[in-house]
Amino acid sequence: KIFKENIVFTNKLNDEYYERVLESCALVPDLTQLPDRDLTEIGEKGINLSGGQKQRVSMARAVYADRDIYLLDDSFTLSTHMWANICLRKLLEEKVY
Repeated sequence: KIFKENIVFTNKLNDEYYERVLESCALVPDLTQLPDRDLTEIGEKGINLSGGQKQRVSMARAVYADRDIYLLDDSFTLSTHMWANICLRKLLEEKVY
């Protein structure tokens, strides 16, 4: 699947919300490194992501689904402390405002 499909999954695409989710989950810097940005194929038939990147994509998929409750079990074990801190702070800001 392409990067964007991994996040939007079965939900309807809302470009503005999608961009906010990418920002909140600290994925924008990663996208600048991919050849076709969010249209890059990732996974077995495409570009391999690091463990931390995979975790942030999974987090973005959950956030994009826009649920009221999130269960986070080892969601940031492979991410650096800095990325985990950025993600959580931005996600909480989004939910509060």
